[in-house]
Amino acid sequence: MALGRVNWFGGLNKKTGQVNNFGFLDSINDAHQSGIYVSKRNVPSHIQPLLEPGTYVEFDIREDERGEKYADNVEMVLLVGTIDWFENGRGYVKCDGYDDIRVESLEDFQPSSILSFYIRYNSRFNKNEAFLPRKVDYSTKDKAVIELCAKSSQSVMCVPFIAGYANLLSEDAAIKFTTGKIDALDVENQQSLLCNLFQQSAQIILASAGLRRRIITDRSSSGYNSHSSSTYWQFIDKYIHSPDGIINQELIAEVRDKLSIGDEEIRSTYWNLSEFLKSSLEYRGNLWEFAPVEVKIDLIRQRYYQFFDLVSKFEGSSYLFSESISYNWQKLYELDDVDNELTELWCSSPNKSSEEKARMISARGAEKLAIKFFRDMGHEVEDIAAHQATQQSTIWRKADIQIDSHHLLDVKNARKALNSSVYSEFCVPKFKENRTQEGHSKDIFIVAVLSPYLQSRYLTDNFSHAPLVRNPCILGVSSVEQIESLEKHFSDKAGTLSINLRRRSDLKQYLPPWLFDYSIRFYSKQSEAISAFSQLKKSDIPDWQDICLTGDMSLSLFISARRPIPESWEDNIPAWKTDFIRLLFGDQIRSKRISLPHLFLALLKHFLKMLSEENPSYRPKQYASLLYSSIDSEHPLKLYDPLNLIKDFCETLQCLWGNREETKLHRFKMFKFTGKGMLQGKQSNSDPNWTTLLAYCGGYVEGKGKCGYTPLVIGQHHNCTKCGHLICPKEDCQCCSRYCSEHEKRLHSHPE
Repeated sequence: MALGRVNWFGGLNKKTGQVNNFGFLDSINDAHQSGIYVSKRNVPSHIQPLLEPGTYVEFDIREDERGEKYADNVEMVLLVGTIDWFENGRGYVKCDGYDDIRVESLEDFQPSSILSFYIRYNSRFNKNEAFLPRKVDYSTKDKAVIELCAKSSQSVMCVPFIAGYANLLSEDAAIKFTTGKIDALDVENQQSLLCNLFQQSAQIILASAGLRRRIITDRSSSGYNSHSSSTYWQFIDKYIHSPDGIINQELIAEVRDKLSIGDEEIRSTYWNLSEFLKSSLEYRGNLWEFAPVEVKIDLIRQRYYQFFDLVSKFEGSSYLFSESISYNWQKLYELDDVDNELTELWCSSPNKSSEEKARMISARGAEKLAIKFFRDMGHEVEDIAAHQATQQSTIWRKADIQIDSHHLLDVKNARKALNSSVYSEFCVPKFKENRTQEGHSKDIFIVAVLSPYLQSRYLTDNFSHAPLVRNPCILGVSSVEQIESLEKHFSDKAGTLSINLRRRSDLKQYLPPWLFDYSIRFYSKQSEAISAFSQLKKSDIPDWQDICLTGDMSLSLFISARRPIPESWEDNIPAWKTDFIRLLFGDQIRSKRISLPHLFLALLKHFLKMLSEENPSYRPKQYASLLYSSIDSEHPLKLYDPLNLIKDFCETLQCLWGNREETKLHRFKMFKFTGKGMLQGKQSNSDPNWTTLLAYCGGYVEGKGKCGYTPLVIGQHHNCTKCGHLICPKEDCQCCSRYCSEHEKRLHSHPE
């Protein structure tokens, strides 16, 4: 069509007095085409009143039978543009193909507002001006306006309308048109346009894989915006289950491609945006390899709910009577008449020194704590020790407490030493020394209590000026039968390791704190979880790949339940760890559960085994990964360990291991371990001397009591050249062994 302007049209004929039904147009495309005749019948009636001089029109040029040219199909030129600036009712419009189009309007237009208008030339201003301007709304249904906006080179105008225009075209034409427009835009506007297409022109997007690939969903890519990614995944959720099998397969393949090139963070974002991904993921299904770790973990936990629930219950389980193992020392040491009479009877010296009196008060307080502890656990408890004063019976010669009318308990009270909260000095009344000489019956249980070391001046005058001390604490229960069983089980028949936990020559029967543990009733919650776990089917336990994802190795529950570790787990655990577990599972001790002393001695025996094998991958500190969980890092295998005995022992073994080359530990082939925690070694049977490898100080510091420094470790501390024992590093102690002459020499030669 030709482009022109109205020269004049219609109006009153002055000669005839009639209204003219014709006019003339001037062509803009061809300067030689001016004065083109136009008849009203070739102009739509609705625009005839608007054809003022200067109005731009489009028309076809035809010739009549005489060869004269005339205009046909005349239409006013409709344009679209954006406000450049506008103030006080006038301004300018930016429009493709035209410069400086004036606009006047009573309506207030904002910069970048989109207008549709007709155009005419204003000869007075010598400028083109917008005629009948109207603000264009994005929701317009005017197809002509939509097309003009979509074809505009201004991104602010074309981007919102391209999708609507594309819907008016055939699929091929729409794809070609939109692709061309996308190529002409910057990245930001490309993504904005693609979002519109995904939301408004679904059929076009479904028909074009090329357009689908253009939208950016990866946050690491230049031009990414969250709206693009969200729009894409909404589209996928809506159409991926399309009945069209080809489309369905195409979309699934595209999704897999996106997931395959994304990292963990990107995949996690995709999963958060897409309901399809969330709902379609199946355990080890088609999308499993692409799922983010946290999503896999959720599904693994759902699939193996029983397993993880039992692990959580076990590792997070509390101890029903843990608060009862300790009690306020001042209340325990408040003595009634019977208590006072007992402490008087127990004093061995006729002078009844204040220090001896303090020891006896501590011993009676320990018995009172034990009575309270067992009563709290629901036992029927009788204070047998009191019978010594009341003469009610003579059973007190055998034990201190009787529970449930038949179990006898002998309470051993240990006071903390000067330099240790673990190794301690036992406070044993005179009558108990006699009881020890007679030997313990196998039907009597030993109860260990750890008490503060308090001088007598703090135990009188209503405990005034007493220092801040820890309250007495029940360490657990043991028995002669259990001790003999441990000695038999862990002593090596070949003689490479002998264990003697009882010092029969020591009238006070020193028994180490790690030799005691609590009863099944104390561990009732842990026992419930262990029992349920023992019944769990193999198929209800995740394999190694799954357990690595969740990070819940949960070996402590397997060990506590004495349940074999799954093969896929064992194949990926260091051999020395599985070797330790097998040693811990040894069937020679017939008990329902692994106890604290069993664990302690198993650690020692396995350490010596690794030492003989010189295993380079072995690390004693890594026992922690087998024994402790992230939930409970204080109690190994959920065995209540108020003194951190196992953790401290592992650290001590690590110290020994770390110094093994310097100290040449590999030369020792025979070992013996005593109840006082002393580990000694020698190179062969013919070697006359035992060398101390590990010990605690049994020395006495004048005016302060027993030293108790721990641990003494070969390589860190010196061995005495005479007796072979380790020398305490404390300046006021310097002890190696009690009767070694070198000890006195060192002590007296040490500078004050």
